[in-house]
Amino acid sequence: MRLPKPTVVFVVGHERWGKSYTLSALKQICGSRRKDWYITIKGIRFRVRTASNDDFPEPYEKFILSFSGDYLIAALCPKFLKLKNYNRRQKTIEVSLRSLQRRRYRLAFWVIKHRWSDPTRFICQEEISELHKYGKVEVFKGIKVKDRQRAKVFRRFVLRYFFVELLWNEQSLMSVVFHRSGALESASLRLRYPAEHPRRYAPKTGSLCTASFYRPDNRA
Repeated sequence: MRLPKPTVVFVVGHERWGKSYTLSALKQICGSRRKDWYITIKGIRFRVRTASNDDFPEPYEKFILSFSGDYLIAALCPKFLKLKNYNRRQKTIEVSLRSLQRRRYRLAFWVIKHRWSDPTRFICQEEISELHKYGKVEVFKGIKVKDRQRAKVFRRFVLRYFFVELLWNEQSLMSVVFHRSGALESASLRLRYPAEHPRRYAPKTGSLCTASFYRPDNRA
């Protein structure tokens, strides 16, 4: 099976928001130890970075600028120069995101909207809009959701938007057809519905499911 293009998926939140706990739980459900650098999801090996730009700004930027692997999952704090939502300029993220785009990585952002310990604090729309400029964004609106459950939802996000063809084994996947037009790609999947997968992916046996993927113009 053809592997997805080089991809970086970010878990987004501010300081003490639950990003690192989510990624630590993700390691556990993927069968890795907490101190391991890599996890495997459906046969794809990801480098995982739990510390974000709000934890160690300079090392974080250095890591992102020098990253040369194919697949990365990392924590990210949405601090932007334009929004002036930072206390140290070094914590801003534009340089890192633009560097990844120039190197032809596909970017995605899974945003934890509410802080776990204080749900009245949340990621604002301006911050989400800035993220949309760089790639696909999904906002998780759950409140007081435990680490392991957040990690499971995030894992489904990774599968749904970037590895949909890996959700079903070769016996379930009858045909995959990709159509490309500008920045929009759609995939039509003819499936035999396997009972172990959620019905939202294939409501009926032999049904035709269509998924659309947004790709920024500069990655077309």
